Amino acid sequence: MTNADQGASATAGGASIDVWSFATEKSPTIDSLLATKHAVLTDRAARRALDKHLTALGDGSSDPRNAGIARWMLGQYHLAFGFLKQSGASGQSIEFMLAECCLRAEVQEGTTRAMRRPDLAVKRLSRLDKVQTDLRVWRLWMDALLYSEDFTALSNAVKNCPNAFKDGPDILYYEGRVSESEGAREDASARYDSALQRDPSHLPSLFRQAYLCDLVGDEDRALALYEAASQHEPKDTHTLINLGILHEDNGRYHEAIACYRAILDAFPNHRRATQYLRDAEASLNMRVEDEHRGGTERQNLMFKVPVTDLELSVRARNCLQKMNIQTIGDLVGRTDGELLAYRNLGDTTLQEIKSVLAAKGLRLGMIVSSTPLPPLEIPQDDDFDLADLAGDFPGDAMPGVGSVPIPEGISEETLNINLNEIDLSIRCRKALQTLKVVSVRDLLSHSEAELLSLKNFGLTSLTELKSKLAEFGVTIRSG
Repeated sequence: MTNADQGASATAGGASIDVWSFATEKSPTIDSLLATKHAVLTDRAARRALDKHLTALGDGSSDPRNAGIARWMLGQYHLAFGFLKQSGASGQSIEFMLAECCLRAEVQEGTTRAMRRPDLAVKRLSRLDKVQTDLRVWRLWMDALLYSEDFTALSNAVKNCPNAFKDGPDILYYEGRVSESEGAREDASARYDSALQRDPSHLPSLFRQAYLCDLVGDEDRALALYEAASQHEPKDTHTLINLGILHEDNGRYHEAIACYRAILDAFPNHRRATQYLRDAEASLNMRVEDEHRGGTERQNLMFKVPVTDLELSVRARNCLQKMNIQTIGDLVGRTDGELLAYRNLGDTTLQEIKSVLAAKGLRLGMIVSSTPLPPLEIPQDDDFDLADLAGDFPGDAMPGVGSVPIPEGISEETLNINLNEIDLSIRCRKALQTLKVVSVRDLLSHSEAELLSLKNFGLTSLTELKSKLAEFGVTIRSG
């Protein structure tokens, strides 16, 4: 008998749990499997005990059933699916686990590549007797209908909800999701609030209401709701990811890092959490370097951004143009006194420039310029006002303002690729939303320096974006 055949106990939440009991049970129940899974995902000792058995199994091919169940308990659904299919095992519990794998992870089932298959989850769960009597099975079935985007079936399932579930918060949550699918966000929000009145800790409603609040700019309530959802055990990865991003948006990098590490504590190989942790740590280090040294690679790239990219009035732009101040680096190399010494640039324009720079964490005089200011030729017309030059350009447009020329040799098909079709991180997508870019064509109208000036868009995000675009033979202008 191998080590994997011997039972082992771990103390989780004060109770002793045999994490390998399913190996000796011919038909383990959903109740016992879910109880052990909860222990494994919330207690390190239980997780280590299960890992020990998996190590003894090697690659798992000699005992695919038990390897599959163990991987499912660890939340490694993509691995669990393959093992459970290979084992040929059957029964209500096996169907439940396979359905969850199809819903939560990318699986290889009747397709040329691995992908999420909520439609298969629906089929598997529909065959289970417990779908109308066990709340946990019913929830998974409803989620499968939701994420397969079969809103007609979801709406019908809501209307025909089993009587045993009608008084709980779950039915209100799914009614809210149906309302969202119909574009009725206010109605959906009201239903989530009703669900939370029945159960203030209802995780799906906490998460979805937080998402809607964030969507309409109510960051304070979104943060409070995500914080409440983050108290659930086992930790919900989607909650912690979104909470981490909100913390980063507010410059609270230590809190964001704690969120991502909490995910990796339970799921050490979680790809997005690993990436976001790296980004948050880089942002924190960058801020520390800025505070202590004031000279970072990101900052140096920002210095190359044309001043015409700053949101300045026509008067301020014209003044800077006449002074031959072409880039942000040129501008921050000047002092207040140097700018005020120039005719037609007064206190109001100076304060405007300083305010715009401050919004980017910059200030006048932060670097030393060795280039003297050029003399200003003043027209002899006594009625001359520098603001009159605004009429020389349409609207607020100035020379140098506008799109970066699109590189030649890129096909129209590539230029029209929607950025939603590219596998970018949430952080990267959120930063790009501020530029209102939709396609690759839109993106190529911006330079690396301009992208790096975006909030929470650092070198890691730029590297990620460049790597994804390189797959289509596209590069971003560096200057």
